[in-house]
Amino acid sequence: MLPAVCSQVEDPSKGITFHAAMKYGTKTGVYKGSIQLGGSTNTNRHMVAVKHFSIAQYAQFTGFSSFMNTGVRHPQILAPEAVCYDPPTHSVFQTQPFIGQSRNLKQFMTSLKADKSLHTTLTWPRRIEIAMQIACINKFLHNDHPNGVYTFDDNHPEQYLIDRPKGTPTKNADAAFHVTLVDIDTLQLAVRKNSSSEASGNAGVVLSEYKTKCRCFYCKGRSNCVFINTVEGYIACGQRADLPRTGDSELESKAYQVPKSPPGEDGIVRDCDATSDVWFQAQLFLYLVKGDLPFGSESMMEVIHQLEKGRYPTANSGDADYDALVKDMFARRIDEATHIIPRLKALCAKYECLIDTCPAYGSTPPGRAYNDVMNIVN
Repeated sequence: MLPAVCSQVEDPSKGITFHAAMKYGTKTGVYKGSIQLGGSTNTNRHMVAVKHFSIAQYAQFTGFSSFMNTGVRHPQILAPEAVCYDPPTHSVFQTQPFIGQSRNLKQFMTSLKADKSLHTTLTWPRRIEIAMQIACINKFLHNDHPNGVYTFDDNHPEQYLIDRPKGTPTKNADAAFHVTLVDIDTLQLAVRKNSSSEASGNAGVVLSEYKTKCRCFYCKGRSNCVFINTVEGYIACGQRADLPRTGDSELESKAYQVPKSPPGEDGIVRDCDATSDVWFQAQLFLYLVKGDLPFGSESMMEVIHQLEKGRYPTANSGDADYDALVKDMFARRIDEATHIIPRLKALCAKYECLIDTCPAYGSTPPGRAYNDVMNIVN
């Protein structure tokens, strides 16, 4: 057990104590830890997950800070509880509820591929229920948050935890799965476009009216080495610069007009259409059916060629309505509130889902607003 950090708070006994490392990323580490509840004589400790950031990295999370600065909460978004700065380590530590051994969507789908008998568990109703919950979470980000429109930079299967009520038999096909979104630090607050010069042509789609900073993925050009980027994302990140021309002048003229040098090389971070969030949701819906990566066997350059020719991954799920929904999501012509959720509701009526509506939003309990737990200011 490591010494406590953030013990410079009013009561030193309330510092964070580390118990075990859970995972390491290229920029962050995640640990199992605990904080003390009550006064120094109280031995009751609250188990938490602890994320470790550099000061510079945490300072970039302006969208996240704006997202947390409200009393409205979605019950299926795991919101961090507190953040503190630890002078001895020159680090920022963020705590969030420790939720045990829930599997993420990638682990869950991998287990289905490894044990074919578990396929009876993920029936069509269960798959559509998971898709519905993912869409409802994103509807809150895009349509219903009181502080604006948010997009999720790190949208891939490992950010969605899948669990069931305790005691549910592993191969029970009649119990719904519960979805929770985690690691929301990289949320971006979208900016409304200049309507005169940046019109997108997607009338009625809220996200098409907004833009965010382009996301660049340097692990095979994929988010967390998993999901492919959009065409304009690859262009903005300079990952298309060494490609041969497609020979299709019409396609190239329609390509997003973004300079090909990567963000930072010339001091400019490029803007991309906020509908890219629907692009990543489409890949989640595809993943629910296939359990495989989109264009998984092809290189980044081959993927970009396919996308520039308008060849998107297809679900081939066996349900024409679901396949059409995924196709329209890849085309980024639809959003959650107006199109995706109503079409999932229709599929739920067909397959008799147990979850066919979005949950009611909650509020932050008094005294539990972000940062108040440890009385530290960003």
